[in-house]
Amino acid sequence: KELFSSYGLLHTMLKKGRIDSNLLFRPDTIKILKKNPLVELGSHTFSHYYALEEGQTIGQFEADIKTAQEEANKMNVSLKTIIFPRNQIPTSYHDVCAKYGFTHIRGNEESLLYKSETTPSKYDIKRILRLFDCYFNITGHHTYKAPKRGVLIDVTASRFLRAYNNTLKLFEPLKIKRIMDDIKYAAKHGEIYHLWWHPHNFGINTNENILQLENICNFFSEMRDKYGMNSKFMCEID
Repeated sequence: KELFSSYGLLHTMLKKGRIDSNLLFRPDTIKILKKNPLVELGSHTFSHYYALEEGQTIGQFEADIKTAQEEANKMNVSLKTIIFPRNQIPTSYHDVCAKYGFTHIRGNEESLLYKSETTPSKYDIKRILRLFDCYFNITGHHTYKAPKRGVLIDVTASRFLRAYNNTLKLFEPLKIKRIMDDIKYAAKHGEIYHLWWHPHNFGINTNENILQLENICNFFSEMRDKYGMNSKFMCEID
């Protein structure tokens, strides 16, 4: 059975000496990132909190978010953007985020395939269809004119850049073409395109992953020069 709460797991691992406590907090890294004007520091919750799993409560979520902001404040960081782990986003939790100073959130793509849900099984049909959608345009470009405005400003996701897959390497060019087609559509129509990824996933097949990202960035530069497309922090979008 999968363990969804990191608090008990980390406590046990630290107690047994199975993890170096220096790996849990990196204030030196935060100091470096703060100096970079091209970086927005946001929150992924304090504990990588799964907000839709059985057993958790809104009170527990609030305690987690409160701690995240308190730790950020110690570093003189003001967190405005929050990204929910595994895209588990109960709308009732938006008020809690706003209460602690968050203004922007990354919502899920506008499709039933990407609706917030508990962690699916490995062979869940929607999970398989999302993989196909990565390489072939099944659900559309997911671009939009403006973010959704509610308690939080929802800068909805457009596409997840999956890490390079050796097993599917013949299809990898289709994945990048899918993203470039999306970007071009957004640029031509003056719409928002929100590409996101997990940098730590690039730890395997690093060269291939970085090359793909460079190709995407170069294509964005072409769209910027041709159509005036620009890049913004999430917290800058209103």
